[in-house]
Amino acid sequence: AATAAASLGTAASDSRGSRSGGGRAGSGAADRTEKGLLDDIWQFVMLLTTSHPLSEDDKRRLRAQADGNADWDVDANQTIIGDCYLLATLQGYSQTEEGQQLLRDHVRWDEKKNCFVVTLYDNGRPIDVEVDDYYSDGTKDKQGRPTLMSLYERAYGKHFGHGDLADGGNPENDGMKVVSGANGRHVSTMNIPLLGGSVPLNKYSSQCWEDMERSVKEGETCCWGVKRRL
Repeated sequence: AATAAASLGTAASDSRGSRSGGGRAGSGAADRTEKGLLDDIWQFVMLLTTSHPLSEDDKRRLRAQADGNADWDVDANQTIIGDCYLLATLQGYSQTEEGQQLLRDHVRWDEKKNCFVVTLYDNGRPIDVEVDDYYSDGTKDKQGRPTLMSLYERAYGKHFGHGDLADGGNPENDGMKVVSGANGRHVSTMNIPLLGGSVPLNKYSSQCWEDMERSVKEGETCCWGVKRRL
């Protein structure tokens, strides 16, 4: 634990959104909460166990996908990382030629650095993230190989921190806005308001259906998410 805590400062410095070192301002490591320390150790372990370097074959295949000379598996194939909001967005874009081109336009190969550079948007500001590996437990194609979506997933984790990547997020702000820089609109099923809460009907209103149908006809990218109650 002491070694992990000492290493966390270096690991966290690469990520703006990392939650490492989550103690109160001016306090030492001994003052950090137990939850904060456990979160830090968990993130450190995740960094050690889930990142896998891209092979030369991976790089050739992904360069072809980024250059428009190859397609990729349009199914996000989520595993254990809680980033369905991001994968739903990437899968939504992957369903059309226009959407795939948008994803390609934000990925380039840097020959000098021998890595991919993925452009994300942080509060509307473009951020270039260097990626030369992928999450072993992240999105892959049906043959178990990383795809262009894997590069986006890893770039998100490197910039915002693995904790933010796996926190469930929402497609509107944490997905579409980060990937494209554009604002999205959220459509939810109806709820019956009650004192102290509401009861979900799991049903869209007629206006919501009209809104979604109009969006599809106008060529907007849509991604669908389902919230589960545990």
